[in-house]
Amino acid sequence: RHYCYVEQDTLQTFQFGRWEQAVLSGVQNGKELRFLGVTGKHTTELTPEEHMYAWSYCDYLLRAYPAKFGAVAQAVKAKKPYAELLQSTLGRTPGQFQEEWAKWVKATYSPKKPGR
Repeated sequence: RHYCYVEQDTLQTFQFGRWEQAVLSGVQNGKELRFLGVTGKHTTELTPEEHMYAWSYCDYLLRAYPAKFGAVAQAVKAKKPYAELLQSTLGRTPGQFQEEWAKWVKATYSPKKPGR
């Protein structure tokens, strides 16, 4: 795993970058931050909570669509609207993407704290 603490030091909030359990809890309780709500912000504008969801969305993209991650990054750099980006690169609407990501989080992230 890779974490960037240049823009915002989340180390104090998420011990050693462990954020999967918090994201899973949010998804299970229906309180997750939506993809379109997190995207479009510069990284310096993200709160620690928004950072952990941004990490999770990237984690999902890298694992579920590894061959398409480059196209997604290029579309982001080209400042394509995110709904259009999802449709053109992944063939998904924002709602479909959100639903698939939530299922993936439930199946992939452990509810137990690491080391327990």
